[in-house]
Amino acid sequence: MDFQAGLELVSNGSSVLVTWSLALVAGSVATIVSTSYLRPMNRSMRYIYLLFIPGWLFLGLSIYYGEKISRRYMAAKFVPEENLLKILKLVNQDFGNQRLMLEIGLLVFALWLVTFLLWWVFGNWALKSQQGE
Repeated sequence: MDFQAGLELVSNGSSVLVTWSLALVAGSVATIVSTSYLRPMNRSMRYIYLLFIPGWLFLGLSIYYGEKISRRYMAAKFVPEENLLKILKLVNQDFGNQRLMLEIGLLVFALWLVTFLLWWVFGNWALKSQQGE
């Protein structure tokens, strides 16, 4: 078995998941700081933005596990052959954790998006230029 090739494939896949996580974090931050989005005027409706905190937490954990995979992959290049199986098992576990954290983060942001969509469709809102009229 070529453990190094397998580790490389997992490491590359992990890098893609890290990129997705970083893109989601950046997009969600842009959503909050941008001035061209609809903002709920009702304070209680704005509480849905607190969902970003656990979403960021889970995406951060996904990035953390991806970084662990990257470190383990580099370590596997320098250890004796008999230690590769142990590293491979740890990488497999970390990759599962990375995917799980990304999936939970995506679910949290999906919950926010559905809630925001329901407010947008059924809520009482107005654009800033319409509020003074």
